[in-house]
Amino acid sequence: MERYDITKNKCEVVSSLKKPAYNLSCTSFNDRYIYKFYGQESTNKVSKYVERYDVETDKWSTVDVVISPENGNAKEFSMTFKSGCI
Repeated sequence: MERYDITKNKCEVVSSLKKPAYNLSCTSFNDRYIYKFYGQESTNKVSKYVERYDVETDKWSTVDVVISPENGNAKEFSMTFKSGCI
């Protein structure tokens, strides 16, 4: 995995994901964390993992998540993070 350093104008190699995936979604939080949501595994199965990257320690960790259907519809859902929220 790489990240782009805008101050150095170059990419740097960083820690690899614990559960590699593609077609995933990411968001940043508090200028310290990057959250990776789901995606697809190499077997084309949907990944069940949410991971958090800490830019200060260069480490990935798996985040415990509870997924609940919204309005009884399995296609709409909300997520609650056991260790806090985004």
